[in-house]
Amino acid sequence: MGGVQLARGAGASRVQAAKALRLVYYLREDEAADRERSLLWLENFLKRIPAELEALNLASVQVAYFTSISRQEEFEGNIKKVIPLFSITYFITITFSITSCLRFDCVRNKVW
Repeated sequence: MGGVQLARGAGASRVQAAKALRLVYYLREDEAADRERSLLWLENFLKRIPAELEALNLASVQVAYFTSISRQEEFEGNIKKVIPLFSITYFITITFSITSCLRFDCVRNKVW
């Protein structure tokens, strides 16, 4: 918990409000069946959390979530979008470098 406000008076050890809360869940991955169930749980979590948060429509609450497969899924999703743009950028960079080194004088020409 972060940004904790304690109750006033005799119950000062009681939490009245908190600005942040972090929940950590450890999943079993000792055996193949456990790994498979853990992966299914993570995939279900990533599908359901955004939908549940949208359904709650809490404007004052911000939720950030991260799982062990979140980064891998982001990379896989970005690869499909980035490769065409990377190819175009690579072509433009090579074209720019060739044209910037091009000279009309045959002696000073350093295109390649």
